[in-house]
Amino acid sequence: MYVHWSVLLMAGLMIVAATRGLLLTIAGICGWLGIMLIHECGHAVAAQRYRSEVLSIELYPIFGCTRFEVPWSRFAECVIVWAGVIAQTMVAIPVVTFLAIHGYTTIEPLNAMLALLGPYSLAIVVLNLLPVARLDGATAWKLLPALFKAGRVGRSAAVQGRWQ
Repeated sequence: MYVHWSVLLMAGLMIVAATRGLLLTIAGICGWLGIMLIHECGHAVAAQRYRSEVLSIELYPIFGCTRFEVPWSRFAECVIVWAGVIAQTMVAIPVVTFLAIHGYTTIEPLNAMLALLGPYSLAIVVLNLLPVARLDGATAWKLLPALFKAGRVGRSAAVQGRWQ
């Protein structure tokens, strides 16, 4: 795992500039880095499941990057890309549900973590799925044609098998 020096610089500056409390700032930094790490670990786990060697997980100030060997198929690559979004969503949905039922607490640092890992994280998921170069959406949506093709091949094979 590689953490770019600018991440440490920004975290340090945030701590120095903390006006509402050091603990709140540290919670914000942990939530911010936690979102990126959860997302990138989702990519890494899926890459390993598809037998693509994970070369590195890199964290930068506003994005992360998981480098892995090129998978054996476009389908595998799309699944690996979706895995980051799914991992992030699997953490965000329970947090958002908790907040919808119980609301925020009286503990500011905990509220910062809940806000970052819940609603903010879901907003990042939506942004990341835009079909724009350098975002996961540029690759992720290529899965749909592959699924439709697999579905058609499966249906036509089943029909041929029935008529033979």
